[in-house]
Amino acid sequence: VYSLSDISGGIDNSGTISGSYRGIWVENTSDISGGIINSGLIKGSSEEGILIDTSSDISGGIDNSGTISGGYGIYVDTYSDITGVIKNSGIISGDTAAGIHLETSSDISGGIDNSGTINGDTVGIKVQSSSNISGGINNSGTISGVSYGIYLESSSDISGGIDNSGIISSGSSGMGIFLDDTSDISGGIINSGTISGSSMGIYLDGSSDISGGIDNSGTISGSSVGIYVDVTSDISGGITNSGIITGSGGTAINIYNETATARITNTATGVITGDVIMGQGYFNMETGAEVDGDVTA
Repeated sequence: VYSLSDISGGIDNSGTISGSYRGIWVENTSDISGGIINSGLIKGSSEEGILIDTSSDISGGIDNSGTISGGYGIYVDTYSDITGVIKNSGIISGDTAAGIHLETSSDISGGIDNSGTINGDTVGIKVQSSSNISGGINNSGTISGVSYGIYLESSSDISGGIDNSGIISSGSSGMGIFLDDTSDISGGIINSGTISGSSMGIYLDGSSDISGGIDNSGTISGSSVGIYVDVTSDISGGITNSGIITGSGGTAINIYNETATARITNTATGVITGDVIMGQGYFNMETGAEVDGDVTA
């Protein structure tokens, strides 16, 4: 779909759409205003399953109960948007890169609602270069990548937040959720499922923040550290734990930034397994809560 074009009736696929490079390509201020419904296969053999590029849009969203795959599963690039929701109960797969990738001031303003599988050879979902998922991520399925489950970089944001009742995980090396280079999850993280990393469950680096905070009633874990905040980052919205936060390497929460304002509340049902290292915030432990480790400032 190229150069100011539109498919106003949308695409409804129960068969196979495939190309040697891309399955579907929306380019140069074009739109699929009727959206994409897929119960079959959409495949890009060497590049993207679906590419939305150069100020283009899928305003009717994507409803996938089949398979969307390519080097990237879905790639949103260069001031483009998916204003309708990405609703996935099937498989979105990046065979050599990310399952879903946002680049260069792009947005998924309708958000992502996943009850299926979103996976990538590197990252499950990557948000980069001042991009945003303003509609947020609602996950009751699985979001995974070999290195990262969800990765934000270069001043990007998930302003609609992450609500996870499923699994967000990394594979053999990496983090469940990684924020880098002045990125933020301003909508916060609500976790009643599992966020896990082969290294760290949640890692903030490069002056990043979770200004919407973390509310955990599930499990956040890492083989090294459960939650790590580097020397220039913060979780200014604080951490409230009524579930389990654990770091198998001996540290559950490490707020390495001494000036960070992150506060931690461990409620009556909360269990923290490992040491807790604080910044300038406070630690509140309610009656009945457990900390199997030291708390230090």
